[in-house]
Amino acid sequence: MKRLAASALFAMGVLQMSQAGSQGTDPGAIAAGELARTKLARELGAAPDAIRVVSVQATTFRDASLGCRRPGTATAQVITEGYTVTLEKGSEHRRVNVAGSRAVICDVVPRYRDPGRMPARASGLDKITVQAREDLAARLHIEPSQIRIGKIEPQRWADDTLGCATPEKASTDGPVAGFRLYLFAKDQIFTYHTDLTQVMPCPPVEDR
Repeated sequence: MKRLAASALFAMGVLQMSQAGSQGTDPGAIAAGELARTKLARELGAAPDAIRVVSVQATTFRDASLGCRRPGTATAQVITEGYTVTLEKGSEHRRVNVAGSRAVICDVVPRYRDPGRMPARASGLDKITVQAREDLAARLHIEPSQIRIGKIEPQRWADDTLGCATPEKASTDGPVAGFRLYLFAKDQIFTYHTDLTQVMPCPPVEDR
């Protein structure tokens, strides 16, 4: 009977974790998800209930823009702990970065598509895409085949930090043309930036 009772309690715990989604039971993550959803709802003039929290990922932001620095703008280099929140409304995903009471809407991420249907966008892009998948797979400790490629969109950044400046990396004046890659794994969306000579996760993805 004790074994059955323990099994039942374990199953209830798993169910509760599943219902909590990617936020789990971390109060900070739950609060960040709600703040991001409220921010996006206000921006779109939509009801918060129309927006679903897909994932909440703890993130260390390297500057005051919370990883959402716009080309041609300067921001203070301040290390800030926060969360990257992926939200879903209708047919698209949006990324909102949160730190404390601040929430910054970063970009729009359409649902991922079958990479086999995506045309080549530039010479060397296929190789860079493979590198991004392998890098993310190593960080998440999964096989590259478990990672799906979403939208690949052209970008132009202010310098060679590709919008991912860190205190350790000096920038060189641009502008620099490249691409933003959206990778889908473990029910989350990860973004990588590339100028076809380098590729990096942005915001950073901590090894797991």
